[in-house]
Amino acid sequence: MTREQALLTALRTWSHSRGLLKTDDGGSEGLRPEQLNATNDD
Repeated sequence: MTREQALLTALRTWSHSRGLLKTDDGGSEGLRPEQLNATNDD
């Protein structure tokens, strides 16, 4: 794996874990912004 591929993989993993990427199911999982609060905003 090249450095470029490793960085891209890391960025995709990071983005996906924070819900920033569209998923195969259309992004319907998770909480809506209005449902977030200090206890569940990770």
